[in-house]
Amino acid sequence: MTATIPKCAVVFKTYAWDEFIERQARRLALAAENLDFYISVDETGGSVGPIPFERVIRFTCADLAAAGFPMRFGLGGVLWWNPDYAHYQFLEQCPDYDCYLFVEYDCVAQCSLQQFVVRALSQGADLVAMPISSSIDKWHWMPYQRNAYPPAEVKLSLLNICFLTAPALRHLHHRRLAMKTNSSSFAWPSAEAFVPTEIARAGMKWISLAEFGDVSQFDWFPPTMEPDLGKVNGDAFLHPVLDRQRYISSLLHHVGCLAPGELDRALSRFRREEYAKLLWPALRQRAVRRVRHKLLCWRNQMGW
Repeated sequence: MTATIPKCAVVFKTYAWDEFIERQARRLALAAENLDFYISVDETGGSVGPIPFERVIRFTCADLAAAGFPMRFGLGGVLWWNPDYAHYQFLEQCPDYDCYLFVEYDCVAQCSLQQFVVRALSQGADLVAMPISSSIDKWHWMPYQRNAYPPAEVKLSLLNICFLTAPALRHLHHRRLAMKTNSSSFAWPSAEAFVPTEIARAGMKWISLAEFGDVSQFDWFPPTMEPDLGKVNGDAFLHPVLDRQRYISSLLHHVGCLAPGELDRALSRFRREEYAKLLWPALRQRAVRRVRHKLLCWRNQMGW
């Protein structure tokens, strides 16, 4: 007997389009098998041009604002702080699915996504996402949203790969819009806090992505370079996966997170001229980020 194919949309999220991103999209489309595959592209920064896929949904922050989404964020911009907005925009465009699987452009899912969705539904999951291991008080982004929720209620998760049932997605959409009415009285929660916290508050079921495959290379850092994908065996989820130049840039921008000597080892794979011109911009941006973060933490401690 042929198993019933879940009515699920697999949504590849991006804000740009180039050869690497197209390769990533094709990897995900292959993993999606018989599930409906979409491209969701944020064109706030301008048109990304032609995209060679059948189902493409384009939007901007202006479209989100017109739909009633609060243009609030703690840092980095509306869709950096609120990547879940793209989920609700997609829901409004394609409301007839039973569940949705959102995957960002720098992720790789080395598994059958059809089997992944079947398992998630069979276990009663409303949300599948990777928990953030950091404690609430030590999480880097907590100072930007300290009073968004009572501390005891806060849950944290990465949303680079995020499975949601339609009822859960509709609930989150409703909650984001409801928060708009009293947004002046509290900090605006980032999606990484908002989504799992609201799912838990609603009594819905959250299952870790780790239940579905190897997540040893799934975090915000360090990256995996695209040519190294063949070294991973079995069902696995990886993030971030980057092409050559993006990989080098990521290492330089987050060198403080590397063990002593690790940057030299990593860069030994490349010619010096490939990364020399990136050193100074990366150093400058790291310094600016550190100053801004320290100022914000100080403001929060002073109660401003």
